Amino acid sequence: SSKDSHTPVVYSLGIHIADAGAIIPPNSAIDQEAQLRMATLYLPERNIPMLPSEIGNDMGSLLSGVKRAALSLMLKFDENGEILDWKLMPSVIMCHASLSYQDAENAISNSDAPWHLMIDGLFKLSQRLHQKRKSAGGLTFNRPEMTIKVTKDGDINVGLSVDSSKARDMVAEFMILYNSVVAEFCKNNGLPAIYRTQRSNETNRPEINDNEIVNTSTDPLLRYLMMRRLPPAELNSSPSPHVGLGVSTYIQLTSPLRRYTDLVMQRQISYFLEKGKTLYSTEDMIQVMDRARIQLKDLSRIGEERKRYWFLKYLNKSFLCSPNVGSDLTKAVVLENQTGRSAILELQNYPFRIRAMLPIICTPGEIVNLRLMKIDLWRKVAHFVYVSGIPSHGDAEKI
Repeated sequence: SSKDSHTPVVYSLGIHIADAGAIIPPNSAIDQEAQLRMATLYLPERNIPMLPSEIGNDMGSLLSGVKRAALSLMLKFDENGEILDWKLMPSVIMCHASLSYQDAENAISNSDAPWHLMIDGLFKLSQRLHQKRKSAGGLTFNRPEMTIKVTKDGDINVGLSVDSSKARDMVAEFMILYNSVVAEFCKNNGLPAIYRTQRSNETNRPEINDNEIVNTSTDPLLRYLMMRRLPPAELNSSPSPHVGLGVSTYIQLTSPLRRYTDLVMQRQISYFLEKGKTLYSTEDMIQVMDRARIQLKDLSRIGEERKRYWFLKYLNKSFLCSPNVGSDLTKAVVLENQTGRSAILELQNYPFRIRAMLPIICTPGEIVNLRLMKIDLWRKVAHFVYVSGIPSHGDAEKI
């Protein structure tokens, strides 16, 4: 940022995404294989990348001290976070330093840390941008993610990853900014594109205060109610708002190394910037989009099923195979409990949804005791029973 006695504060921001389209020619062997895979598949036991690791870890990475092709968005803001001017361009950049999230976190909070003035200024700008999206209806989901890694020896390591930190929130905000500004560019220039949209759903929405939902989104029950309010985000060939993010139009362009739709969009924009015409027609985009709708959903399902399998194995070892008395007891938060149906709950120590039969007096938000009775790994289901004051052994309910 810059300021003197006669001019207001102006923030200058550059967001640079490695230009994978400059590395991988359309219809090349690597491109055809990437199209078949559609995205990187993340599994507890291994990852299956969309592109060769030599590209993802070297040629396509913005390594410090090395020149790399990029698609750069250069923006200027006033002190309120309003965009004064922006320009999208192909570029060649060289990073002076590569900072981890922890490095950036230290730079924000420690005034003596290297890069403090720059990183802290960027963080303050990201806060203003976030507030604008929030005012436009954007929601904040701070659900912790369960990380499961399986070693070659079969050991299962389960942890919790809370994505919300100043550095992570700052980067996420700038990625949303990049994608939304470039989406407007595509819309204004009539470029065939793959938009990501999310409509609002005013029917059957829980009676709960919007501000309360946003500000307490780390609470399992409120998070559950908030997620129920919104229909899933969709891929669309026409621009329309993404309600959950609070933006008028949106595309995904920031992960061209691990998602094929991002790679195709990056090629489309770079070609248009260079030649003033489109590389892919509307029909081409629709074909890619239709395949992506199916394959991305399948990849997500496969990833979740593998996480579920390994987590149930972890529960089996930690609870049922443990010699400690009472080790099969666990606590869960009630999310939904209706007469004649098994209740929906979330384990208190892990963001993992289960089902169990509960007395109707157990209300949403209440924390209850459960006993793990059995795990069926073949069907990937666990059997829990409700435990009142005195442990009981009723019929188990599948999750």
